[in-house]
Amino acid sequence: MKATVTIALSALLGGACLFGCGKSAAGFSNANAKIFASAPTETKAAWDAASAAIATNGFAAATLSLQKLQGTPDLTPEQLKAVNETVTAVSDQMYDKANKGDPAAKEAINQLRGVQVR
Repeated sequence: MKATVTIALSALLGGACLFGCGKSAAGFSNANAKIFASAPTETKAAWDAASAAIATNGFAAATLSLQKLQGTPDLTPEQLKAVNETVTAVSDQMYDKANKGDPAAKEAINQLRGVQVR
């Protein structure tokens, strides 16, 4: 019984680290660049714009480009997964920096709140 609990806790902690200790937004962007290499011109351009924004911590621009991609009907399942993972990583990184007092991250959050009024 004790061994079962230990194994279960180990698996739970390992899973939490897998999801909580994820890659940076730039890591997702770089790792998934090949997926978009042969994408249609507009799709590749949007991915490239998001990647460029990520490289400079342009959180608002990256998020908006990635959200535009999420609505693209011709994405492959692999591309959609890459976009979803990357937008999550950008958001996580932006909020982490904002919580640490980064004024650019706070401004990006304010910009996105203004844009996302539906």
